[in-house]
Order: sequence, then C-alpha cells, then structure tokens
Amino acid sequence: MNTVMLLLATYEHPLIPLETVGKDFLGLGKREVNEQAARNALPFPVIRLTESCKSPRFVRVADLAEHIDRQAELAGISWHRSKI
Repeated sequence: MNTVMLLLATYEHPLIPLETVGKDFLGLGKREVNEQAARNALPFPVIRLTESCKSPRFVRVADLAEHIDRQAELAGISWHRSKI
C-alpha cells in the first residue's frame, strides 16, 4: 500500500491541519510549526483555503506523503552505505 493511501485512511481527508502534522510527524508544537510555516521553513508546502492570515493552515496528504517517502529513501541509502 502506498503512503498517500495510508495517510488518507488515517486522517480521512486530503488536507491535514498543520498543527496535527507538526505534532504527529515533526515533533513540533502549534507555535513552532506555525512559525516555521510562516518562514517557509518546513520541508513541504503549507496552504490556506482563504486569503485571510487568520485562516487555518493545512498540509496536503500528497505533499506529506512525498516528504515521508523521500526521507525513507534517504534513510535506506544511508543504511545500505553503513552495511558496506
């Protein structure tokens, strides 16, 4: 099963609130993850559904899945190099 499908099964929505992603995947609290999002310092895009700076931020499941898969690939490469 692919990462997108697993995330959709877990969160049941194509958009995940930024605070949830921060807590579940980055080990960041609400303030820290929002500060990083404001600086575009997260490893994936963050969106708002309106132009209001007060509207909640979300991460698309596809973008989070791509980041997870990329990190898993890098970890696998590093692991294989250590075995040589």
